Amino acid sequence: MRFQTSFLITLAFQALILAIDKGAGFVILWLLREDAPKAGGVQLLLQLPAILVAIGNLGLAASLVYFSKRKEVDLQTAGRTTTTVAILQGLLLALVMWGALELWVLFKEGAVLPRWSLRLRMLFLPIFLLIATYHNYIQLAVGRIVGFNVARLAPSLCFLPLFLLLYFVPVERDAYEAAVYARFLPGVLTAVLLLWFLRDVVPLRLGLDLTFLKKAVAYGWRANLHATFTALNHRLDLYLLGALFVVRTQLPENEQIALLEREVAFYAYAMTIAELIWHFPEALRDVLFAKVSGLSEGEARDFTPVVARNSLWIAVLAAAGLWWLHAPCLSFLLGASWEETWRDGLTPVLALLLPGTVLYTIAKVLQADLMARRHLNACNLATFAVFVVLLGLDFVLVPSAGARGAAMASTIAYAVGAVLSVAFYVRSTGVSVRELLLVRRSDLRHYEALVRQRRAVKSSASD
Repeated sequence: MRFQTSFLITLAFQALILAIDKGAGFVILWLLREDAPKAGGVQLLLQLPAILVAIGNLGLAASLVYFSKRKEVDLQTAGRTTTTVAILQGLLLALVMWGALELWVLFKEGAVLPRWSLRLRMLFLPIFLLIATYHNYIQLAVGRIVGFNVARLAPSLCFLPLFLLLYFVPVERDAYEAAVYARFLPGVLTAVLLLWFLRDVVPLRLGLDLTFLKKAVAYGWRANLHATFTALNHRLDLYLLGALFVVRTQLPENEQIALLEREVAFYAYAMTIAELIWHFPEALRDVLFAKVSGLSEGEARDFTPVVARNSLWIAVLAAAGLWWLHAPCLSFLLGASWEETWRDGLTPVLALLLPGTVLYTIAKVLQADLMARRHLNACNLATFAVFVVLLGLDFVLVPSAGARGAAMASTIAYAVGAVLSVAFYVRSTGVSVRELLLVRRSDLRHYEALVRQRRAVKSSASD
C-alpha cells in the first residue's frame, strides 16, 4: 500500500481515536465537574498501565517491524517470541509494582490505595496490552493498515460506553471502579481477538527463539529507552506534581490528598487539550517509521524534511485554534463549574503548555526518521535530556507553583528536546535548519496529492 494511502487511513483512524479518547475524557470531566480531586484521581489511575507498558515493551514492537521488513526474521518466530516475552515481562512488572505500592502504604502515613480488586486489574492489564501491541505491529509489518488501526481504535471505542454503564447502573456510583473496568475489559478482549485473527500469520503457540530475542533486544532496548522516556516525559509529572506540591504545605493528610488530586486535574486536562496538537505527528509516526525503514539514505533525506516542516506549522495553527476555543467550549461543557472551579486553574496551565507541545511536534517527526535509520542513540539522548530537564525543573518549580510549575517545566524540557532532535538530524543528514522549519510553496503539491488520494480512498470505500 502506498505511503499516502497508508497515511490517510492512519490519519482518519487517529482522528477518530483522538475524538473518542478526548471526548471520553471530557465526558468524565463533565460528570465529575463538581469534584476536581476525584477527576484527578481517575486520571492517575488510568495512566498507570500505559507507563508500565512503555517500560515493559523492551522495544520488541519496533524490532519486529524492522527485522521482518528487512527479511531477517520470519513473523512466526517473532510472534511466538514476543508473545512469550509479553507474558513474562508483564508478570514481572505487575509483581514489582505491587510490592512498590505496598511499601508506599507502609511508609506513607495516611496513604490509601484503591481496593485490591481494582489494583489487580490495572497491574495485570499490561500483560494483555503488550500482547496486543506486539501482534498489532505484526499487522503493520504485513501491510494490514486497516486492521492495525482498527485494533488501535477498538479499546477507545469501548471505553466510554462501558464507563457510563458501570458508573450509572450501580446504585452507588464509583468513578474509580467504572474507569478501571472500562479500561481492563477492552484491553483483554483486543489481545484475545488479535491472537485469534492473526493465527494464520502467527500460530497460537508460545516459544522463545533466543537468536531473534538477542538481536531484537540489542536493537530494541534503545528503541525501548526512547519509548520509556517519552512515556515518562508525557506522564510522570502527573505523579510528581501532587507529591511535590503538598510537601511544603501544613495541611492535614486528607486535605493534602485532595489538593494533590485537584492540581493533577488542572494539569491533566490542560495537557489533554494541548496534546490535540500532536494528532498529526502521532498519526505519522508509525507509518513514517515503516516508510523510512525501506528507503535509502538519500530518499529519506528528501522525504522527511517535507513532513517535518509541514507538521510544525500545522501544529502552530492548531495551537492558536485551541487557545481561542478552549474557554468558550469548556464554559459550555461545564456551566457554572468552569468559572467557579476550573478556569483559574486550567487556563494559565494551558497557556504555559502550548508552546512546548508545538515545538515538540518536530521532535516527534525527526525521531521517527532517526529511529528508522538506526540513529537510536540520538533519539535516546534527546528524550533522556527532556526527562532530566523535566525532572529537575519539576523539583524546582512545582513545590511553589503547582500545576503551573509543572507546565513551565514541560515546555522548557520539550523545547530542549526539539532543539536536540533538530541538531542530531541536521548533523546526520546535512539538511539545513531552514529546510526543516520553513514551509515552501512546492509543498502545496503534497496537499493536492493527499486530497486526490482521499477522494480515491472515499470512492473505493463507497464502491
